[in-house]
Amino acid sequence: MTLSNGDYPERSLRFQKADRYIDLTVFFAHEVDKITAECRELGTASFGNTIEEADEAITEAIGLHLNALDAHGELEQFCAEHGIPLYQTVRRWSLVNEGEALAV
Repeated sequence: MTLSNGDYPERSLRFQKADRYIDLTVFFAHEVDKITAECRELGTASFGNTIEEADEAITEAIGLHLNALDAHGELEQFCAEHGIPLYQTVRRWSLVNEGEALAV
């Protein structure tokens, strides 16, 4: 992805842990000499010299933010207070028949 001055691309990210996941959006902007990346849902931001560096930095920052909230038992409350949907994955049993797994 290449940025020219005034371009503001965005990227959707899905973070999943165990049976829960969250979808977030990252916005990129070209500043004077850096590329900034911001996840407005979480209020998390970072930067890099290139868009790839900014993307890597914001992905790490979001992961750290979510892990800290989860470790303190505050993820559900934070998401509810900020209007961020926290989804539960559906776990299904599988029937194994002669070496084949079938979704039930």
